[in-house]
Parts: sequence; structure tokens; C-alpha cells
Amino acid sequence: MNESKQLKDISIVIGSGITPKRDNKSYWEGGTIPWLKTEQLGEKNIYDTNEKITQHALHETSIKIFPVNTLSMAMYGEGRTRGNVSILKKEMTTNQACCNIVLDKEKADYEYVYYYLKTQYNQLRSLSSGIRKNLNSNDIKEFEIRLPSKVSTQQKIASVLSAVDAKIELNQRINAELESMAKTLYDYWLVQKSRTAKWKTGKLGEFIQINERSITKNYPYDEIEYIDIASVSVGHLEGTTKYALKDSPSRARRLVQHGDTIWSTVRPNRKSYLFICKPKENLVVSTGFAVLTPKKISPSFLFFLTTTEQIVNYLVSNAEGSAYPAVSADRFAEIEFSIPPENELTKFEKIVSPMLAKIAQNEIESQTLSELRDWLLPMLMNGQVKVN
Repeated sequence: MNESKQLKDISIVIGSGITPKRDNKSYWEGGTIPWLKTEQLGEKNIYDTNEKITQHALHETSIKIFPVNTLSMAMYGEGRTRGNVSILKKEMTTNQACCNIVLDKEKADYEYVYYYLKTQYNQLRSLSSGIRKNLNSNDIKEFEIRLPSKVSTQQKIASVLSAVDAKIELNQRINAELESMAKTLYDYWLVQKSRTAKWKTGKLGEFIQINERSITKNYPYDEIEYIDIASVSVGHLEGTTKYALKDSPSRARRLVQHGDTIWSTVRPNRKSYLFICKPKENLVVSTGFAVLTPKKISPSFLFFLTTTEQIVNYLVSNAEGSAYPAVSADRFAEIEFSIPPENELTKFEKIVSPMLAKIAQNEIESQTLSELRDWLLPMLMNGQVKVN
């Protein structure tokens, strides 16, 4: 039987962190204690942080270390950040924008509460107040959770969803390793060779087409699979949105095909690109992307060339505008690079192409699993589906 309880009734501690003074170097330099910001929240598990603080900061400030399996929720953040929740899988400190919930394990299972809060994302965001529409810890403390009275029942429900997430996480780790291997091959095979062999140089515009395909009156599909800028994160596809063609956004106009590299021209950064492998025939991207189609170079080479640190920095530095900095698609045509001989490109493509195909296969599987999890989630939480 499910019952309603406020979060504070099933928790030991609910509180936020702080930001040690940035101008005090002794708080930051050589830090070893993980310090979490809201920008990392959203993934189920957080294993480490982008920044660290020192033992000195821990002793001289009121910042607290939160234990493993604490739930951390974003109280501030533009876009989709506010209301995101994650599980800390390592002892961590956080900034003041994270509301950290240490549950009483005698009353609630941390994974069950995590999944329940995922179903309440919109309701949590609706509690936001003030000019910046922030959440506050008091509202979170009083937020009601519906949960089975037996912790063992909560754990059974959470275990079903957790098994799906574990497979998704495994796919992500496999993909990270494959990407690292392919990047290493590119760096040591083509980049290093180009320096010793003194290959010819050229401009990328001579070897690719940019934004060549778009939806026309003769488009054969009534429905599209749409990728917008928010769908791409850290070089991976987070998901697509299906639209009837007649109802699709006016910016959904650019067609993509296998072997294309797509780059967000709005706020370009390390997260802004994606390699297209075995797409659906009705896959469309927004006009906020530059679609790069290889013509005289291999698809894998084009992808790794345009995602090097040097090229990313070039694109970012050429973005113009204050509110929404954007880079012109013509900038891609101006990129100068060393041109590998055809036999080198063929060898590279033969080895790396299967890696990118496996990455794409894993991402499709993960997306399918995510949809299954999100379909099951509310039904498990409200008792429509029971776990024996």
C-alpha cells in the first residue's frame, strides 16, 4: 500500500552546499575533495566532479561532505537544469544551488525516491519562485512523495528500473572507450604522419558539401525524426522528437544522411557535434546545425578532423553575437588541414568506421531502453504495474 510522506519525514538531512571564496587559492589549488555544481546533475549517478576543493576549505568554511547515495537536486539553472536530480556515488561537497537529500534508509530506498522524483520533474519546477524562478530547500523539504510502506517493496520496484539504467550506463562506458581508441588512432596515425610526411594542405570547403539537402515539396514522408540543438550532448544524441510533417517546426528543414557530421552553429563548444551513422530516412536537423557531407575525404576522417581541440577553439572564437553566439557555416569551408593520401584514408576508414557504427548501435539501443524505462516509470510508481 502506497502512502504520502513529505521528503523531510523520510530524510536525515536536507541541505545545500556553499562555494568557498574563489580568490582564496588555498581553498582550490591542489584540491582533492569533489565539489559538485548543478551543471553536472541529470545523469543518474555522479562518480566524480569537474572541480575539487582542499582540506583547508573544508576546515575553514561551513561546507559539508555528503555521503554516498545522497540525492542531489538542482535548485537553480537555466533551461532544463532546474529540477534535475542525481545520486552521488562518492562522498562530495556541493555548491549552494544543489539541494542534497540524505534519506533514512529505514524509511525509504534512495533509488526508489530518485526515480519518483524523476516523475515529478515538472511539478518540482512549478514550485520555482522569484525573478530567476529558483527552487528553495523549504519547498523541497515539504514536497510529498508517494511510496510503499515497506522498504523492500520500494527496492523491488527500483531494481527493475535500475537494471535498465545499468545497461544504458554500460553502453556509455563502451562508447567512451571506443571513441578514445578511434581518437588515438586519428592522432597518431594521421596527425603525426602528416608532420613527418609533409602532406599537402587544403581548405575543407574543397572536400565537403555544407547544408546541401533540405525538405522540398516532393518530400516523401509524412513524419520526421527531428534533432534540435538540445538533443545533442557531449557528442551524443540524447533523443529525437517525432513530428507530423505538417506540424513540424519551421526550423526543421535540413536532411542528414549516413556519414554526415553535424555541428551546432549556435553556441558552438565541445558538446556541439555529432556523427551520423545509419540514420532513419526521415531524420531532419534544425537550421541551427551545419550539416557537413564528405565528398573527397572519408566520413570518419571528417568527423575527427572537425572535433579536434584546435578546430573547436577556432569555431568558438569565431562565434558572434552576445545573447546567442553563433558561427557562420562558411567558417567550416575555411578550415585548413593536411590532406592524407587516399590509401591512408582508406586504411583509417576501414578500422574506425566499425567503431563508429558500434557506437551508433549502442546509442540506438540506449535510446530504446530509455523510452522503455520512462514508459514503465510512472506505472510502477502509481501501482499500475506491480513487481512480484
